[in-house]
Formats: sequence, structure tokens, C-alpha cells
Amino acid sequence: MLEINYLYALGVVEMVKGNPEATIAHLEKAGEQMATVPFEGKYLLGVAYLEAGRLGVAVEELEALLPGYSEERLANATMWSVLVYYHLGRAYEGSGWKNKAIAAYEEFLDIWKDADPGLEEVEDARERLAHLKGGA
Repeated sequence: MLEINYLYALGVVEMVKGNPEATIAHLEKAGEQMATVPFEGKYLLGVAYLEAGRLGVAVEELEALLPGYSEERLANATMWSVLVYYHLGRAYEGSGWKNKAIAAYEEFLDIWKDADPGLEEVEDARERLAHLKGGA
């Protein structure tokens, strides 16, 4: 268990440092040793894939987080649960899936409408959505 926590921590450190490939390497290795990867680990891995330009696997990883709300997801990752839609929008947009990107950004902004004004991701999602809809 100690090795899993260490690898997971290394992955988080590399993500903060802006090294998505190193993040992926550590989180994948930690995940291989876990019976069940926690929501946060899957989320961070999906975002790392996105940041590394691995759009197909990013979409797969992030989409897998959407069905249902587990107790773990509700208790420990509420903000990340919503941010999944933002990151999916980015992955869809990068993949050229305009309608899916629009839907993901709209879902994100709808859920987030009354929370944390000025959040960087909210402003970015608004700009991206406007661009996709032809307003930019």
C-alpha cells in the first residue's frame, strides 16, 4: 500500500509541475497495483492524458467517470465531478467533435452557474463555448 500511495503522490507532484507524461507513468503504475482505482485517480489520469494530447484515451477515461454518482464521488470529489464536463469539452473540442464539446461545456456551465464566480475554468469554458457557437 505504501508503494501505491508513493506512486500516486509522485503522479500528483508531476501534474502540479506540468509534466503530464510523468503523471501518467506514475498514476498508471499505481493503478496497476490497486484493486479499484479511486475517482480522484481516474480523474487525474484523464486530465493528464488530455494535457499530454492523448485525446482518445482522455475521452475514454473521463467519460467513464460520468455514469452515476458513487458515494466516493459525492463525498470526496464534488468539484472534480463537475470539472469532468469541462475537461471532456476540451477533449471533444480537440478531437473535432464540436457538438459533443458544446454539450459538455453547457453542462459544466449549467451546473457551475451559482458557484465560484471568476473560476478560470468557468471563464475558459464560456469563451470556448462562444467560439464553438460562432460568437468569437
